[in-house]
Amino acid sequence: AVAFSPLGGQLASSSASGDLVLWNLDDNGKVTSTNTLRGHVDRALDIDYRDDGKQLASAGFDRTVRLWDLTADDPARAATVIRAFDAPVWSVDYSPDGFITTGTQDGEIATWDLRTSALMAEAASIAGRELTDAERKRYFDLSAGKE
Repeated sequence: AVAFSPLGGQLASSSASGDLVLWNLDDNGKVTSTNTLRGHVDRALDIDYRDDGKQLASAGFDRTVRLWDLTADDPARAATVIRAFDAPVWSVDYSPDGFITTGTQDGEIATWDLRTSALMAEAASIAGRELTDAERKRYFDLSAGKE
């Protein structure tokens, strides 16, 4: 998949390895790789930029969605990971009002309030580690975001 940044001058591509590559585009049409984001352990199937261009979402065959903070010094380390899927995630799309919608191989469509994801990232930062699945379910009830 390929997505153009809404700010212009940059695009992102996904790969069968699971890596995402950020590319700069100059006025002469020259494309140069600027960063490789590693996190998915299988194919990255879809990507989308948030409207402000500061975050990139990726959907993976590894049954995760990753939200990459492109303003961070190391976006891969600052990524929020949503692990609430029973099947590979084939599509991800930002809405203008701050939600993302995902679609999985088994036909499940879900809408996620990103304010919950931000809270999960903050909780993980405070804990100094990734939250466990049990903690995410207990404190954030990810199933409530599914439609």
